[in-house]
Amino acid sequence: MKQLLEHLKYIKKPVIAAMVFAVLSQISNLTLPMLMSSIINNGIANEDIDYIKKVGLLMMCISALGVVIAVGNSYFSSKTSALYGKRLRREIFLKVEDLSQRDIDKVGTPSLITRCTNDVRVIQDFVLTSLRMIISVPIMLVGGVVMSFILNPKLATIIFAVIPIIGVIAALVIRFVIPIFRKRQKLVDSVNRFIREKLSGIRVIRAFNRTEKEDARFDERNEALSGLTLKFQRMMAVLIPICIVLIIIALDLLILVAANNFNSMDPVTEADKLLSAIGDLQAFVIYMIMIVSAVTMTAAMFVIVPRAKISANRITEVLNIVPSVVDPEKAEKVDESLRGTVEFRSVSFGYNEAENYVLSDISFTAEKGKVTAFIGSTGSGKSTIANLIMRFYDVNKGQILVTIPEMSNLIVEFDLPEEYRSKVNVGDTAVISPDSLVGTKFTGKVMSIATLPVNMVSWDSASPKVYKAKLQFDKQSPLLVNGMSVQINIITKIIPKTLFVPVEAVFEDNDRFYVYKHTLGGVKEQDVKLGESNDNFVQITEGIEENDIVYLYRPYQKKQDKQ
Repeated sequence: MKQLLEHLKYIKKPVIAAMVFAVLSQISNLTLPMLMSSIINNGIANEDIDYIKKVGLLMMCISALGVVIAVGNSYFSSKTSALYGKRLRREIFLKVEDLSQRDIDKVGTPSLITRCTNDVRVIQDFVLTSLRMIISVPIMLVGGVVMSFILNPKLATIIFAVIPIIGVIAALVIRFVIPIFRKRQKLVDSVNRFIREKLSGIRVIRAFNRTEKEDARFDERNEALSGLTLKFQRMMAVLIPICIVLIIIALDLLILVAANNFNSMDPVTEADKLLSAIGDLQAFVIYMIMIVSAVTMTAAMFVIVPRAKISANRITEVLNIVPSVVDPEKAEKVDESLRGTVEFRSVSFGYNEAENYVLSDISFTAEKGKVTAFIGSTGSGKSTIANLIMRFYDVNKGQILVTIPEMSNLIVEFDLPEEYRSKVNVGDTAVISPDSLVGTKFTGKVMSIATLPVNMVSWDSASPKVYKAKLQFDKQSPLLVNGMSVQINIITKIIPKTLFVPVEAVFEDNDRFYVYKHTLGGVKEQDVKLGESNDNFVQITEGIEENDIVYLYRPYQKKQDKQ
């Protein structure tokens, strides 16, 4: 828990603001009962209207200020909670990115999802509740006790009879709630795991007609989680009603004791004392409610803290994992003649906690430019070899040597459709946009175009003809890697001061081309002359000017009324 709370130091301003507003809010709450008592004792008893107005106006101002302060506390505590949750999720995400598949298997992907979402939410709610209560409750509790003792020490003893009872009830609730919550989090992991398995294997489930059985398995897990959650919520819900009943009982005792005190007073000789006691009783009732409410919130906090601790331990467990796959501090220099090869040297590998190796003493070399195939039945280790090449796992024995291909002079190979061959020439400028680098563009030039076309699909003679072509980048970039897919736009001709419109805007009548032009007098047919065109746009060389408005369709024309 301490390790996770250290992240609050990166968001100090909203934390400090929330704490300041919480202190000011409780100060205003403790001040109001005293002012109300003062109105009863000094204003009403002496029939001093001006005093009542003066103190009443002060109470209104403090109440209005208290509302503003409470809103500020809610705003900054919510902001702190949201920023903290964001930072915590980011830390978990970045940590998981550093882990190997072996490390992930130890925790489990469904459990990682739960820890990054549900557990972070529990910690986030704990931070929110703490900023609203951890400062307010001590001030409310201590301040209420002090103020109530100042008013009437005898009546204040009633409070100390109620507080231990609430504490015992809270302790009993906590004792039963914590194991339930721990078990509930594991059931959430189980439900996530089942959903992932069903989504990944949905085709197999349907193929073997096991939909109903899988649904029954899910219902079993879902009902177990729902039942445990209901049990947890019911036990949590017991605390507040019991505290409310105790408050009512305490109020009854308070009024009973106060009534006996009033009966023992002489209304003639002790009139002033009797009137002041009424005001003090009103303030004392409010202070007692505040004290018992503070104790109730403290009990609720004792329930929230263990929940947060369980989630914090689950998150800390992920953050403290030491990655089993670590890059060397200094990479060895690669023999240039071996670039693009993959070599396994007596490799043996086994998954976590497996008794036997999946691969035992495997050796082979996949050479550059050659196809290496792995043939075997399901479970023979084909996917395992691929995972080892990508270093999702580290081998138990042996070595895997992967030499990265030369990427200092990358080119783009593409198929040029036959209908565009007459427009594209070697040396034309091209704009290259990698699909994986959104918004990033590179420039290059057409390097070569094949002399003869070939079928796009080699075994289908009816497929379109294409020319094999290559592009060369004007400047290499470290962002570019071998195997990336890209989109290519080749600039075949630059036309200065070109005016063009969508092809849908141009209409044809025999050999006449025209557009529907918008004018002040209405719609007008305007003859135009065309220039270059492509699939989407057509160049207008004469007939309209820049900023003219043309229609993409034939405008609707009303029929003339017959005379």
